[in-house]
Amino acid sequence: EHNRTLGEEGLARLAKNLPREQRRVRFHGDLIDLKGVIFPGVKEKPAWWCFRCEDTTYPAGGACSRCASTGIAPYCHVWDDQDMDWPGPADWPTVFTMDPHQARPCVAAWFKVDPRDQWWQIGGMEIPGDASVVKRRVEEFEATHRVRVVVRKGDPKITKQGNQYATTHEGQDFNIRRAFEEVGFDFEDANTNFTVGRQRVLDALKVNPLTKAPRLRIHATCTAMRYQLTRFTWTPRRGEGTATKEDPSKRHSDHPACLRYFVMDDWDW
Repeated sequence: EHNRTLGEEGLARLAKNLPREQRRVRFHGDLIDLKGVIFPGVKEKPAWWCFRCEDTTYPAGGACSRCASTGIAPYCHVWDDQDMDWPGPADWPTVFTMDPHQARPCVAAWFKVDPRDQWWQIGGMEIPGDASVVKRRVEEFEATHRVRVVVRKGDPKITKQGNQYATTHEGQDFNIRRAFEEVGFDFEDANTNFTVGRQRVLDALKVNPLTKAPRLRIHATCTAMRYQLTRFTWTPRRGEGTATKEDPSKRHSDHPACLRYFVMDDWDW
């Protein structure tokens, strides 16, 4: 919409008959993953939202190019110091989530909740090492940046797994939860329902007509979360007979898992 050749009327005619994915490609040069992105609609650059269509649009003459509604607003899912000073007000409560693994670093994320019940991711981290290392790195981050954590959530499956976090004492294997408890790093079990968590993330990406902004925003420095959210895809698998089903890929799933654990509790102020 900023080119010097095609006017707004021409853009509107072009956009009217194009599917949403085609508009993204032809207008903004976005890429389409043929496998299917699990969290479509993440906007790392400013875009426009139509409140009537409840979808991304392209403006033409100050109106939606699809329905001609003037109820449109700019939005973006990435925030920086132009929106507010990082990491946000110290009195905003923060939720910490983590996703430990058997052979990969522990993935951690921090999310703040503002008085309008909006969610701001302020940090993310991949921490190699045992439970004591994770505890130290997490507490250093929180103390340095005055982050007030009100609750910690973690993948409950780790209570049954033994890996680099676990140690053997008197011939007894400690699972991951016990390893964290031994160093004084407690957390609650996160709700890992994938279907519900995915839908809540998708809902949080939509622009609220009252706040004129999406409920979820990710800080510009959270590059791992941004990278994986836009590349986390479905993996086809052969089901019974000739039916083909799709499962979430294991690749690029770690940081989105932390986000799903957070949204499942629908945090408010």
